[in-house]
Amino acid sequence: MITEFPLPIALPGTLTADYVAYFIAPRDMTLLKVSAYCKTQDATLTIGTKAPTDDDDAFLDTTTITAGTTLTELDRDDFVDDQYPRISGGDTVIITVGHGLECVDFFALVVFAWG
Repeated sequence: MITEFPLPIALPGTLTADYVAYFIAPRDMTLLKVSAYCKTQDATLTIGTKAPTDDDDAFLDTTTITAGTTLTELDRDDFVDDQYPRISGGDTVIITVGHGLECVDFFALVVFAWG
């Protein structure tokens, strides 16, 4: 049985505005880790909830994704309250990528676990 699942976010080209994505959690899940990359110019990443509460940084405060050849790795120590965020089934999750100074080729892999 698969207990972890990745959510890839690939934004090729130059970001000229912030990118915002929403999804509804199909069941209870936990945010485990995030790996992110931006080729040139820094970007930011924020993860939170839109419903039942409107808190766009409930799980991950706005974090700078430094441009370059090294992935930015985020895990429990980087999440709000140094805990793995628990997401209830039916909650709307919001992921925001801030374009910074026109980040180029942004990629993130957000890893969740069921339960």
